[in-house]
Amino acid sequence: NSPPPPIVAVPSNTAPPFYAIPGPAVPPGPPMPPPATIVRQPQARTPLSQLITAEDYPASALAQGEEGRVAFLLDVGPDGRVYGCMIGHSSGSAALDSATCTIMRRRARFTPAIDSQGMPASARVSSSFEWKLPEPAERG
Repeated sequence: NSPPPPIVAVPSNTAPPFYAIPGPAVPPGPPMPPPATIVRQPQARTPLSQLITAEDYPASALAQGEEGRVAFLLDVGPDGRVYGCMIGHSSGSAALDSATCTIMRRRARFTPAIDSQGMPASARVSSSFEWKLPEPAERG
């Protein structure tokens, strides 16, 4: 007597296996042009250090005797206006760092960058400013 053959269950709701049907070859599109490169950096119309005066010294920083060098990055649009400001290295004073960016956004104007296509372009400019406490006679 031999044992009965094993019973194999086959599910009734199996889907056919997935397979790809090759289609006609699609020709490649035209190559993407490389991004334009900046061939001339933005130029400040007025030296950035001249845009901040003793009258701009934040009252809170003045009261705390805060001073220091702040390094910043400006994002300059194709229109020559500053649309972004980031602090690269803090002066150690949040008030001085904040005032720097506020003043640069409001006052700084540039001859815009020029790209390899000869068009005005956005670019980033780095600079720094040294905040020095005004002499007592200048404080008013």
